[in-house]
Amino acid sequence: MLTVKHYKRPIACISIEGDKVRMTPGLLAKFSKPLSEKNVNIYAVSHGEYSFSFFVDEAETETVTLAISELVAKSAFEGMSIRRNVGMLTVTGSEFINTPGMFKKILDPISKEKINVLQITSSYNSMILFFDYKDSEKAFTILNKAIPEKILKKKKR
Repeated sequence: MLTVKHYKRPIACISIEGDKVRMTPGLLAKFSKPLSEKNVNIYAVSHGEYSFSFFVDEAETETVTLAISELVAKSAFEGMSIRRNVGMLTVTGSEFINTPGMFKKILDPISKEKINVLQITSSYNSMILFFDYKDSEKAFTILNKAIPEKILKKKKR
């Protein structure tokens, strides 16, 4: 059965941008080590071709930026950006493993309500969705209504 959780506090997305992010060995270890040393909890990591992002409690934003600013400055990367006031929902369940179209089934009700998804990360049996914080409670309510009705409802044959 799918479970939807809403992280109640606003979080921040700290992104490092530049060429060859995906091709740089040890990148996540290098940038996450100072955060671990400062006892910062990383809620999610997103990694792409030209950027990677850490999602942390918004209250930790200054700690994170101070901890990694020097690394960014000494690296070949172009810079760091910060997005505050981000909301986060997690959707977890074994349905992700063997059910085609799960992402679509989760995103459709949110899209119909014109809520913008800032970013999505996923793992084996879960997905994390990021929104403007002001939209996260509405998205949570929508998913809690939509999941039993649209995703877990058995089709009549």
